[in-house]
Amino acid sequence: MLTALTLAVLAFAQDSTEAPAPSAPAPSEAPAPQAEPEEPAPPTEAAEPTEATEEAAAAAEAERAKAEKAAKADDREEAENHASALFILALLPDDSAYPIGMVMFDRGYLHLETRYNYEGSRTGSILAGPNLSVGDKVNFWVQPMLGVAFGENFGGALPSWKAGLAWYVLDLYFEGEFYVDFKNPGEDSFLFAWTELNVHPVKWARVGIVANRTRAFGDPYFFQPGAFVGLSEDFLGVTFYVFSLFNGPPTFQASIFMKI
Repeated sequence: MLTALTLAVLAFAQDSTEAPAPSAPAPSEAPAPQAEPEEPAPPTEAAEPTEATEEAAAAAEAERAKAEKAAKADDREEAENHASALFILALLPDDSAYPIGMVMFDRGYLHLETRYNYEGSRTGSILAGPNLSVGDKVNFWVQPMLGVAFGENFGGALPSWKAGLAWYVLDLYFEGEFYVDFKNPGEDSFLFAWTELNVHPVKWARVGIVANRTRAFGDPYFFQPGAFVGLSEDFLGVTFYVFSLFNGPPTFQASIFMKI
């Protein structure tokens, strides 16, 4: 019996020495350390303007104002100093054509003008006077002139005028001259007049009514009421007129205006 007990104790001791030791957990199974939350960065304070930045801003503003002033001066000089030409072709009821030519030159306050066939057939005229203007939103301008007419059966003085009134999209224009004949001022003197009232809904187009008093076309056409439509762009303009709609056979005119 003692022998059997001794064998059992030895067998138990052998089993205890052969049992595997407990293994450590694998590195992959270890819990990952959690990152600590970052603290928000403190707000940056806006840099206060220094004396140098203020001087730079003032210099930039001065340059901008100088450029605007120069641009306005260029526009004003272009408007005050320019030459232009006007050609008119009138188609009369007897199927004849009557041409009229005009050349204008403006420099500052001075206005010069030459005309051909304006007062009558194969005649010329030269006029000069000042450019006067006042107002911005409501603009009024006038060119009082004095000149002479010469040519076939013509020779006389020409006190003359051009004027215009502009308000938003409305324009009123009138020109006239009183021809005083040197030889026979009582009978051969005559009043020439041209008046337009127009509206320009867009910058490049205008429509309106017109009245013309002239003796260039002969006795039946001394006074001619009519209407017109005009198109213009920058340095070029074209206008079409129809006259004598209610007081006789109609006459037609086409004019071309150019800045030279």
